Amino acid sequence: ANKEKGIEIRTGGNPMVRRNRISESEVGVDVSDNGEGEIEENEIYKHRSAGVDVRTGANPKLKHNRIFGSQKLFNGKGNGVYVHEHGQGEFSFNEIFKNTMAGVHVESGAQPKFTKNHIHDGCEVGIYVHNHGGGLFEGNDITNNVGAGVEVETAAWPTFTNNQIHHGKDKGVFVHDCGEGTFDDNVIEANTLEGVLITSQGAPVMKNNQIMRGKETGVTVSDSGGGTLELNFIFENTLAGVLVQNEGNPTFRKNSIHTGKDVGVMVVNRGTGMFEANDIKENFGPNVQVENHGDPMFLKNHIKNGKTQGILVCESGGGRFEDNEIELNWGAGVQVKTNGNPKFVKNEIHSGREDGIHVCDNGKGLFDNNDICFNTEAGIKVETYGAPNFVKNQIHHGEENGVHVLNNGAGVFTENTVFLNTYPGINVETGGNPKFERNVINDGTESGIFVHNYGQGLFVENEVFHNRMAGIEVKTNAIPVFQKNIVHDGKDVGIFVHDNGEGYFTENDIFGNNMSGVEIKSGGNPS
Repeated sequence: ANKEKGIEIRTGGNPMVRRNRISESEVGVDVSDNGEGEIEENEIYKHRSAGVDVRTGANPKLKHNRIFGSQKLFNGKGNGVYVHEHGQGEFSFNEIFKNTMAGVHVESGAQPKFTKNHIHDGCEVGIYVHNHGGGLFEGNDITNNVGAGVEVETAAWPTFTNNQIHHGKDKGVFVHDCGEGTFDDNVIEANTLEGVLITSQGAPVMKNNQIMRGKETGVTVSDSGGGTLELNFIFENTLAGVLVQNEGNPTFRKNSIHTGKDVGVMVVNRGTGMFEANDIKENFGPNVQVENHGDPMFLKNHIKNGKTQGILVCESGGGRFEDNEIELNWGAGVQVKTNGNPKFVKNEIHSGREDGIHVCDNGKGLFDNNDICFNTEAGIKVETYGAPNFVKNQIHHGEENGVHVLNNGAGVFTENTVFLNTYPGINVETGGNPKFERNVINDGTESGIFVHNYGQGLFVENEVFHNRMAGIEVKTNAIPVFQKNIVHDGKDVGIFVHDNGEGYFTENDIFGNNMSGVEIKSGGNPS
């Protein structure tokens, strides 16, 4: 045992150090001041400060060494490998394990290269890069560390490629406090906490990684974290595949976020972010959920085959959703409730197993120029004090109603086209009280507009034509108001009021219908 340094290599030194046991010193191998050397197949253990310390331009090569705290007990006192003060070095095929502090610690301008090392069972972080540290880490196996597998902070910018970062007892990758870095083609798997956590101005670039099977979230971006994540596969995580919160503002582009056991993407607590051209599918919770003043931008994503809703906006969530394809979800394609107030523009919302869009429980929102079609239930359903604004949408080929407003739902519908739906194009009942203005309702299998069972509503300057049953039907204590509508060329009655239906009809133009223009019977009492 040596008191300070087992081996010291300095200026001009370039020894071969092979198959030694170097133990119980302050530093096992110390390389500095442009020293080099080939250090192979040694056991470097029971170090108090660092097993290997490389600094001040030193550039050794270490291969096939075992660098650890103790052969039997977790009683090492420091880092496995410490590279700092512009140190370099090539480290390959080493086993670095059971160290009390970081397995690998890189800082202050150091630029080492670590290739195909096994870094495991440390008492803290597997690899820690900070304070302007860098380096290339390629093909390493980083596992079962008590702290994060990889931690990057304070303006560090390392490159991690083709590493396995897995089965850690904490996070897989932790980037924070202005840490950056490039992570490409890594497998980040089965970690106890987040697969990736980005906070406090952390801004990594992550591409082509597999982030999977974690016991919490796949990726969390929080507390003003950022970063760009592209072409990653994020799947089979226990909590949300992606969680953005507390003013996190990342960019997610062309990722596949799928088969999670909870929400696919969740944006909450004033989280924002840009989500572009991602494939978000087959998650057990909603594919996308926005709440508590989350305000993301979703552009050109494919959101499909969710086990519940495609997109859920609730609890005062917002966001802008533009040019997305939302299809084949088991719940509503889009559900907005509890003061959610998003904007949906130019989306395709189709082929869902329930409603295309469902607004309820004081939900709001602006829906502009969307194509809503081929849904199993209503194209649009509004109830329980929902009050959305629908402008210039196409609502068609639904297996039930085009628009269904019920149970005190409201909303404003302007310049929409509602056509070729199986049930009435518009169905208003049970206290529903919407406003429809300048819409076109045509070619439905049943009535164009059906107001019944205490339904209300204001209908102004709509065009209703070519419906198989009545253009407008009012019954069972409904009291709507119709002003300046054009009801023409229907295949049955133009307006049909019956069974105690009421309503106010003013300045409407009714012509060219196959049956009567207006028919009143069975207690109908319009004005």
